[in-house]
Amino acid sequence: MKHWSGQSCFSIMSATALALTCIGASANPVQLDDTQLSDVHAQGMIDMSNTSYGAYDFSRITLNADVSINAVLKQLNFGQRNGGADLVIDYATLGGSGKLSISNPYIETVYEASGRQVVGFRIGAGSISGDVMMKMTTLSGNFMADAGTEGKVSTAFDANGGVRWDGSCPTGTTGCVPMSRLTGVRADNSRDFWVSFLSQSVSFAGTPVAAQSGVWMNWTERLTAYVSPAASGGASPAAAMTSSALVTNLSTAPAGVKH
Repeated sequence: MKHWSGQSCFSIMSATALALTCIGASANPVQLDDTQLSDVHAQGMIDMSNTSYGAYDFSRITLNADVSINAVLKQLNFGQRNGGADLVIDYATLGGSGKLSISNPYIETVYEASGRQVVGFRIGAGSISGDVMMKMTTLSGNFMADAGTEGKVSTAFDANGGVRWDGSCPTGTTGCVPMSRLTGVRADNSRDFWVSFLSQSVSFAGTPVAAQSGVWMNWTERLTAYVSPAASGGASPAAAMTSSALVTNLSTAPAGVKH
């Protein structure tokens, strides 16, 4: 496995652990006969599933719930090795001035089908809606946010296939908005967000671009980019600049229950 160290990795794993912790409850058990049981319909808060794709097996734990979060993450550096990092985020304000809605968050372990060797894991969500204000300087992944008539902020413009993209646009390319101008995104029921931590390249079902070794972020669906004017080079929103590394306002409810 690759080495992912530092406060940034601890912060995101802490947030994931919070999201995957169910709220305790108690009740007196009631005995039901077979006829009564046949009339009962329910869904567990935690869902576990096993699938296979290509040369890999996948074990997923999903929290069947809607999560509302407002948090500020700062100085995130993932996949530090070989003199650089796979993903560098100076700050990320989850929810912007409101809250970020996350449905069915999950964590998924990846194994080699032959030998059952663990090659890594990924964390993601069934859907995300809301604002994420952020400044990224290095991105490894498959990312695309629509900036309207100006074009797109997208790793598709990277000649290196999205590996440690510095956000620059090739000379003479039209429709490419440099990542330095990206100040945030708005997700509208976006259903393809995940971040993987892998020791080798893995193809996930339903994703056209294989995740590379190290840290890899996938996010392309229903994303609208917030971009600064071309001359300013990317101003930082004042709302994002708080002193707290992880400001929490986290609540969890069963899927379908809104706050």
